[in-house]
Amino acid sequence: DAEIVKQESDVGPEPYQAV
Repeated sequence: DAEIVKQESDVGPEPYQAV
C-alpha cells in the first residue's frame, strides 16, 4: 500500500508517495 506522507525539504513540506 502507498501512503501520502509529508517530507520536509529546503523549500518546505513536500508531499510524496511512499511505497
